[in-house]
Amino acid sequence: FNYLTVPVLLMYYIHDIGLGEKTDLVFMAGPYAGFLTSANSRLKAGNITTPVNIEDKAEKTDAGALFGIGMRYRLPKGNAIFTELRYQMGLKQIDADNSGLRNKGAGITLGYSF
Repeated sequence: FNYLTVPVLLMYYIHDIGLGEKTDLVFMAGPYAGFLTSANSRLKAGNITTPVNIEDKAEKTDAGALFGIGMRYRLPKGNAIFTELRYQMGLKQIDADNSGLRNKGAGITLGYSF
């Protein structure tokens, strides 16, 4: 299942963590909403593999919580370089046939803000 997720995060910055005055520690948490974009599977019979659309078995929306931690290095003129580690935990079942199937994910972000 493929979902487009939209998080709403509360971010808390801790300054002066002992790594220099320009380095911040960041904690983040908040809910997310997900919207189904596609749901496909493959059916294999012998040497033949056939794609199968299974959107009718998938929930159209998802909801969950997202938690993370990161570091930010502040640059001149308000810019920054940052890295984050995030974990996403689905709170809603996404498969009509399997009540235990929920979205889960982890991600690493490296970025530049301006």
